[in-house]
Amino acid sequence: MYPFSTHHSTLATPPINLDDLDQYPQLLELPKQTRARTIHLQNHTNELKINQTTAANTFANMHQPFSASYKLDVMLFNKVEKFFIEDMEGARALAKALEDHQLSNHLSGVIKPTIDIFKNVKTISLGSKLLERLVTSCSTGTTNVRKIMETIGHAVQPTHVCLAKPLMDPTTQDGLWDIYLFEKLSPLMSSGRLISFTAHGFWCYNDGCFPSSLDHFDIVFSDCPSSTHSGNCDY
Repeated sequence: MYPFSTHHSTLATPPINLDDLDQYPQLLELPKQTRARTIHLQNHTNELKINQTTAANTFANMHQPFSASYKLDVMLFNKVEKFFIEDMEGARALAKALEDHQLSNHLSGVIKPTIDIFKNVKTISLGSKLLERLVTSCSTGTTNVRKIMETIGHAVQPTHVCLAKPLMDPTTQDGLWDIYLFEKLSPLMSSGRLISFTAHGFWCYNDGCFPSSLDHFDIVFSDCPSSTHSGNCDY
């Protein structure tokens, strides 16, 4: 089951018989029921939520690069336009899947300058749990977190990055928390393709950490009477 969603509503698709996918080389040759379910799933893959619970199923086929299920996953991944990375476990799983895919390409003799999955992702939204981990661990674990963000940023190269407010108040942390936070996030935003940035519910800005390609940024407070922003990123 894939945790794809559309219009901010998660869709639980019916299970697909992967034996059918391995047996038939073309989509139109699949049994009617399997074909209908496959097409239904394909049509609702523009957004993908990744967290500790969903990551294992989402990336389950990344170690089987020659299977039909793997090829289906790659096709579905390339329909995704928006990531919701909800926690550190989800971020780590995504980074590992990207690395595994690149490794499988090398092992099969396919050398490409860029990773050829998630090619259409434009927006990466980081959830409250992930932001809390980043903020509360500001003075430790920087290298590992930067590596995760660097892997995701290099592979996906988003044009918009969105941050949810951490579950705790970041201002209760070390006075340099925002500097440490952006130090960890900068690899995600340094591809040169970033056009816009939004922080939801808290002030989070450091001009020294943004690439010259940044066109505008938003700091959105949902309880601000003068705010014209819906609170959701529509990039």
